[in-house]
Amino acid sequence: MINIAINGFGRIGRSLLRVIFDRKFNLKVKVINDINLTSLSDSEYLENLIYLLKNDSIYGVFKEKLAIKKNILEIGSQKIHLFLTKIENINCNKFNINTIVDSSGANISYKSIQKSIQGNKKFLITNNYKDADITLVKGVNDHEFNYLKHNVISVSTCTGQAFLPFAKIINDNFIIENGFVTTIHPSLSDDLVMDGSKRPFQYGRAFKNVRLLPTNVVKSAVQVIPDLKNKLFEKSLSYRVPTDIVSSVLGVIKVKKKISSKKNIIKLIDKNSNNIRLCKGFFDRPLVSSDYIRSIHPCILSEEWLDVSNNDMIRFQIWHDNEFAYCNQIYETIKYVNQK
Repeated sequence: MINIAINGFGRIGRSLLRVIFDRKFNLKVKVINDINLTSLSDSEYLENLIYLLKNDSIYGVFKEKLAIKKNILEIGSQKIHLFLTKIENINCNKFNINTIVDSSGANISYKSIQKSIQGNKKFLITNNYKDADITLVKGVNDHEFNYLKHNVISVSTCTGQAFLPFAKIINDNFIIENGFVTTIHPSLSDDLVMDGSKRPFQYGRAFKNVRLLPTNVVKSAVQVIPDLKNKLFEKSLSYRVPTDIVSSVLGVIKVKKKISSKKNIIKLIDKNSNNIRLCKGFFDRPLVSSDYIRSIHPCILSEEWLDVSNNDMIRFQIWHDNEFAYCNQIYETIKYVNQK
């Protein structure tokens, strides 16, 4: 049995819980922690968290029966302890926690929680993390993971998880020389309905606008495949668009070895990659973003928009549900890092 604590119960925390109950593996959430920064009382805030879990505007109704009794969330027969404090104040050993998943976005120091999670336990961060023992992307660098040495584990970013499977197969077979990658990303939970103050300034404009923001998709790739450093343009851009969910990664890459056609790339993916899904659309016609909602695949490569020019230029376009698919990768990583 793998027992986990989820620290931060926003979009990613709640989506991860849904994935865990969908997949029904031998994995139990024993603790959920969040911090109340609202004007609600703590009891109202806990009820609000569970209300948002039950009724999700994107993924629909959570099918399991939910109840709260004295700071314990009951999901069917399973009981989860609810806290509203700093994670380092919770004695996770008391609940036999194997892994803490930090989806708070707060960049918590591993040293601060070591007393509450003693032994060779795992701390997963759902973002890039400079002090991580390893940035682990399942299907890309699994072989680098060491159970005894790697306790602080970054699971990269949602766009990193989407781009890296494709980047690896291209670099392994054709050697990436340079290129540019951009993302088209839906709104996030802290986007504003009306203009307001944010940093960077354009981020404070109303979510109905298309806004350009910097993104770490290339930085995420370099952390896992260091050979890409100084090859891909690091100052990548993200087009923030007024949709609910599903992100896209679009890029043009120049490679060293010649490619005769896109069929060569498709054959390589069919043969070697388990976490890239090739998509021909429907009746060979392209789909749109909403068609990929709740897909668990981290990297869905559109065959329609995959192309090769001059035998050394690759254009590609990747779809991914930036919450559900990302949380599925977190789920798979939790299983993987708890295997001795």
